[in-house]
Amino acid sequence: MAEKQYDWKFSTVGGVPRVNIESGEDIAHLKELDQKMWTVLSCPTKGLEIDEKTLELMDLDGDGKIRVHEVVEAATWITKVLKNPDLLLKQEDTISLDDINQDDEDGKKLYDSAKQILANLELDKNEISVADTSDSIAIFAKTKFNGDGVITENSTDDEALKAVIANCVKTIGSSPDRSGVDGVNAEQIEAFYTNCNDYMTWFTSEDENKATVFPYGDNTEAALAAYKALKEKVDDFFMRCKLIAFNEDSTAALDVSVARMEAISEKNLSECTEEIASYPLARVNSKMELSLNGGINPAWQAAFANLKSLIFDVDFPKQKSISEADWNAIGAKFGPYEAWKAAKKGEVVESLGVDVIKEIVEKNQKDALLALVEQDKAEETKSNEIVTVNKLTHYYRDIYKLIKNYVTFSDFYTRDENKKAIFQAGTLYIDQRSCDLCVKVSDMGKHNLTAGLSGMYLLYCDCHSKKKNETMTIVAVMTDGDIDNLMVGKNAIFYDRDGVDWDATVVKIIDNPISIRQAFWSPYRKFANWVT
Repeated sequence: MAEKQYDWKFSTVGGVPRVNIESGEDIAHLKELDQKMWTVLSCPTKGLEIDEKTLELMDLDGDGKIRVHEVVEAATWITKVLKNPDLLLKQEDTISLDDINQDDEDGKKLYDSAKQILANLELDKNEISVADTSDSIAIFAKTKFNGDGVITENSTDDEALKAVIANCVKTIGSSPDRSGVDGVNAEQIEAFYTNCNDYMTWFTSEDENKATVFPYGDNTEAALAAYKALKEKVDDFFMRCKLIAFNEDSTAALDVSVARMEAISEKNLSECTEEIASYPLARVNSKMELSLNGGINPAWQAAFANLKSLIFDVDFPKQKSISEADWNAIGAKFGPYEAWKAAKKGEVVESLGVDVIKEIVEKNQKDALLALVEQDKAEETKSNEIVTVNKLTHYYRDIYKLIKNYVTFSDFYTRDENKKAIFQAGTLYIDQRSCDLCVKVSDMGKHNLTAGLSGMYLLYCDCHSKKKNETMTIVAVMTDGDIDNLMVGKNAIFYDRDGVDWDATVVKIIDNPISIRQAFWSPYRKFANWVT
């Protein structure tokens, strides 16, 4: 015996037979409605006069479109977890917990999760609203674990673990926790300890040859910086000296020329530092020696004094000058130190300081932190159910509204002036007329491909709201009156569904007759325009 089909009721709307969706049972049986009877087969998740969050929750594949099977799945689920699906017709944003069907497995989970949300929010009531379920940060703010695999300092009472989590966030980076606080996941914890261990292994690798690696002790890094700051000038000095030793006649050319000094002598010399710095480091000589007791280019005296105190006074405390061989010996001493620095690993945690990193490595609390992550993940199912309650409240309020604008166009064809379809963006006032059929345009190019086939007179307008500081493009359908005064560039006023006014300017017109009279005269008008 054939299974009895659901008894649908139909009426003529807009000159076309359309199914009536008038009860919770109708919504529950949407999966049995022939797809040929659906008014539309797809709608975007953005740009409609309905909560975008509801459409995002319904968009199972995340493609930005709501298709028939997604509406069906939402309708089937919401009617299953409610005791009385007729409540959906009220389109209320608050649902009583007593109306959740606890005889259904999903309904029982939703009921328990709703109770948990109210407890987390410290709300003593037996109903839950869209506002209650939408603030996930408030819901999870006081929970140690929330199932997202991210732990924060609030996840433990151990001060040492709190400190490690904070240091991990500071160096490796953070992951957003459902509670709204920055935390870390398992991968970041592993990376943190790997870097700490690598850094300490590198840092202690010089212990056996410390004197060689650090030729100037704790001042080695400062000494290297001072050496590099003057290396080019010192090398240049010795090369000039060698050229003079090779040919003494070149002394005048290689030393500071009087002409160069005369060129700046009448200027404020304190402002000629760059020019003076280009002179040789010291007066060149055929002995090829760099004096340590004066005679240094004024622009380099401070840097030279720093170099002398850190290196020359240490290596050559009794010498009055150094040779090129002495200078090269200094450079060679930095070789092991630079090789050690080049082998550095774990520098991402270096900012914590050696003492802190050493303590972290020695205590090695990685397993304790990973155990916290697992403890958090164990709450995933329960936390996901809390998120699902948000879907429940959004569907409870909005699914009937969507169905009336998706399966049928009842909101569009109604005679109630206070009701508009979700695709109607507002009202355009232009040329002493109003256009209620106004639709937001997100892609002008795609829209124009089919707009000409509509057979309607269309006005595309760019709109700007000073109050909202936003811009958008709409298309308005003109259905009555003359069109002689309608032209690109004409100004108008657009009121959105919130009653906010927007300055509108016509940017394009799709010219089709808007009445029988217009259709009759259209060819003659176009011919007259052509002649003109």
